Amino acid sequence: MSEPLLEFRQVRKWFPITGGVLQLTIAHVHAVDDVSLVIHRGETLGLVGESGCGKSTLGRLGVKLLKPTRGDVLYRGRGLRQLWGRALREFRRKVQIIFQDPYSSLNPRMAAGGVVAEGIAIHRLSGGRPPLDRAADYLERVGLSRDDLPRYPHEFSGGQRQRLGIARALAVQPELIVCDEPVSALDVSIQAQIIELLRELQQEYGLSYLFVAHDLAVVRHISDRIAVMYLGRLCEEAPRDLLCDRPLHPYTLALLSAAPEPDPTIPLQPIPLPGDVPSRVNPPKGCRFAPRCTLASDRCRERQPEWREVEPGHWVACHEA
Repeated sequence: MSEPLLEFRQVRKWFPITGGVLQLTIAHVHAVDDVSLVIHRGETLGLVGESGCGKSTLGRLGVKLLKPTRGDVLYRGRGLRQLWGRALREFRRKVQIIFQDPYSSLNPRMAAGGVVAEGIAIHRLSGGRPPLDRAADYLERVGLSRDDLPRYPHEFSGGQRQRLGIARALAVQPELIVCDEPVSALDVSIQAQIIELLRELQQEYGLSYLFVAHDLAVVRHISDRIAVMYLGRLCEEAPRDLLCDRPLHPYTLALLSAAPEPDPTIPLQPIPLPGDVPSRVNPPKGCRFAPRCTLASDRCRERQPEWREVEPGHWVACHEA
């Protein structure tokens, strides 16, 4: 395995809830709780889970858009808390993010050329050429045209806007890109095009991805390793084929059962999950998944499962696994 590029060490992110006249903190939203992950050079780590599980929050912690409540995020072995000045500027260039909603993440008053050329100019990456010329090269690389330079975000379709967001991230020559559900708002046919584009760019530029999504079928297609997240905690992590062929956690089994098969003759038989997702303000005492798990015992309800390696590269947090 190649060297670690980005590492999360027991990261926690709680958001305060305030109330009363003095707006004092009365509770916290447990968005991310004690998560540890490593992303290596040149690989794609898929992070999958249902909406509200904290996966996007973890992605934002990885690009320093949010600061962890506890724990450390390390880039090339150096904690992000210690980065400042030139080192922080270099990190901002090397680690980029593609957002779920390309329209809200683009400046509506800035033309496509300016969106891509801005980072090139700030980091002085034009190589002696006008930044707009370099921006045109990146637009063409992601499937747009040089003629799109003067167009504004509202003049593009959803898929084209996402391509513009990819060009913006690519233009500063990053090492790692956090893809925060980059295809969830797109039609299925456009999803396939964007996924294939990301794969091509990874091979061409040697990129690493943290690919965040709620669709396990998409994550399975693009990822080298997959981590499954539920209610702020990791349930399971393993190489893609190992996790999909021999899942150990009941939640992973449920996700895989709900993923549609390309063969229409194979009936879809999703595993039903009883009850509702517990509150993130007051999560369960034991296993976070216990209230919805048909295999849960008293031990599951009272004690958090240990995050353990059951075979090389295969990690799980489950008493029954």
